[in-house]
Amino acid sequence: MALTLARVVDDQGDGVKGSKGLSLFLVRLRDAETNTLNGIQIMKLKNKLGTKQVPTAELLLDQTVATKLSDDGRGVPAIANMLNITRMHNAVASVSSMR
Repeated sequence: MALTLARVVDDQGDGVKGSKGLSLFLVRLRDAETNTLNGIQIMKLKNKLGTKQVPTAELLLDQTVATKLSDDGRGVPAIANMLNITRMHNAVASVSSMR
């Protein structure tokens, strides 16, 4: 499973543009019964500095089954807390392994 930011769109395909229109979702990557991808299509892999083993991509989540964890348009503030927890965990793990 993964946490993802996604834009909620209406029947006409319109949604709030920019990061203000993003909501936080919990997505199971594969369907439990068929083991196929849960409506996830990779649109673009991003070229980035840093950890290349953990790719960053733009995905199309069309008909993807997910659970919304934040209010509409409040995804960035919601995921910021998760990122801070991850950063703290990585810092503590690095320092403890050096010890």
